[in-house]
Amino acid sequence: MSRSPHTSHRLSVSLTLLVALSLLPEVGCVLRTGGRPASGTFALEAQGFDREVLERAQAWVQTEPDKALCDALCELQAPGDKKGVDTCSHVLHEQTDKGRVVGELSCTGWWGTLATGRRPQGWRAPRIEQVDALGALLSRMAHEEHAAAQAFTQLAGQLRRWGAPEACVARCESAAQDERAHARIVVDMLAERGLDVVLVDQAPVYTGLLEAARNNVIEGCANETASALFAQVLAIRAPSVALRTGFARIARDEMRHAELSWDLHRWFVGQVGELEAAALEGLLRAAVADIPEIFARECARLPDGFGYVDGLGLGGVLSSALLAA
Repeated sequence: MSRSPHTSHRLSVSLTLLVALSLLPEVGCVLRTGGRPASGTFALEAQGFDREVLERAQAWVQTEPDKALCDALCELQAPGDKKGVDTCSHVLHEQTDKGRVVGELSCTGWWGTLATGRRPQGWRAPRIEQVDALGALLSRMAHEEHAAAQAFTQLAGQLRRWGAPEACVARCESAAQDERAHARIVVDMLAERGLDVVLVDQAPVYTGLLEAARNNVIEGCANETASALFAQVLAIRAPSVALRTGFARIARDEMRHAELSWDLHRWFVGQVGELEAAALEGLLRAAVADIPEIFARECARLPDGFGYVDGLGLGGVLSSALLAA
């Protein structure tokens, strides 16, 4: 079907990132703290879900009898890895077609996703065991760059099956090559410090088009864009020439990957019905609005040699520009 979503007139993601970076000299690391282990909050209003999500939620409830179906639906739909639900309500429709909305969900809660780039659907974060902050940062980056390569490879195959433009498929395949190169760069950084890391592939989780579209909103439009800005910060603030050079290469590529994510969002929105498209746009606004909290958490974990960065302010500039465009 043909649709011209309002996202088509967004500012260039690259330009938006450069605007945010212009504020980097105004230092002073800020992190909001509270009683919850969260980086932000979410509020989903009339969020549509398809039969695949409903069946996954029903299966979850069967394995965890204390979990309410509505909470399971909310946690499957909301951004992030570590989530908690505060309020929740849902309705089911008389609709059985695969890939179409079978119900609507409204819920609020907290989430704790880190802004470190695209991860494949179903990915589980490995345990990081390093003796210092820089080693932990590099180890986490190595795992996530490796995971991003898997994510783009998986997405390229899905897009080809769904009849996406070949240019989009090719850009995903190219991004996968970039991410593999990034993983090697970070592994070399660790080796120079006498540290090593074992990168392991995880079994892919394949879903329908609508679920992939939601994943692209969170892992692409939000996390990839925030990750591109974070890589730029590392490239400017790293304490050695070798680190700055490696991070600069990563930052250039991540900016292209962020642009790709937004282009894919426009394509996904054009492939679904009006209710699904509206739900995707709502999820996009919620994810982008929470970038400041995510970025603040990343900033707060920077090793001492990187100096102070106002992560909340810098992420706020990026989020506001994306929301206003």
